[in-house]
This record gives sequence, structure tokens and C-alpha cells, in this order.
Amino acid sequence: MRSALGRLLGTHGYAVELFETGDEFLKVVQNQWPDCLLLDLHMPRTTGFDVLQAMTSMRIKVPAIVVTGHDEPGNAERAYELGAAAYLLKPIDESILVDTIERICPGSASPSGQPR
Repeated sequence: MRSALGRLLGTHGYAVELFETGDEFLKVVQNQWPDCLLLDLHMPRTTGFDVLQAMTSMRIKVPAIVVTGHDEPGNAERAYELGAAAYLLKPIDESILVDTIERICPGSASPSGQPR
């Protein structure tokens, strides 16, 4: 799913960097902040909730779009409380995802589709 979403976003002109785990992302984000984060809620070891909490603790303000295929009552509310900018359910509709990115992270890709 991670690779497929990366390819999809690349075709829309976004520069994409993929991370296998939340821990890998948290190590990199200390030195360079992305324009936007597409964050799976359910990951091994470090969950999406954990990543959002760590970003808050580290005072890292990156718009995060949380995605999940296993929605449970209260998950969306908790994600928003931890700073998520959007909460989407899998399977993710391409147009909804791109519209959400454009709304939350304006300017992260140019109209010509070339990364900025």
C-alpha cells in the first residue's frame, strides 16, 4: 500500500519519501520537515497515534493526513486531538486524497505537476 500510494502521488507531481516505520520517519523529521505527512494509523511498534504524539512533543508542525483501514470508534477524534489535519478511510479514493493534500498542504506541488 505504501509503495502504491507513493507511485500514485508521484504521478500527481509530489516529491515522495517513503518510510517503513514510524520510528524511521521520526529519526529523519528531526532534521528535515516535509510539507505534508500521509500517516497510516496502524503500523507495527510505533502507531500513527505514537507518531502524532512524538511530533507534538518535538514541536514539529507538519500537516498530517491519517489513513486507516481499521476504523474504530473514537479513532478519528483521537487523531484530531493529537494534531491530525485530516482522517481518511481505506480504500482511499484518489481524487479525495489529492484534494485533501491540496487543501491541507497548498503549494506542495506546482500546477504543472512538477515538485517544488
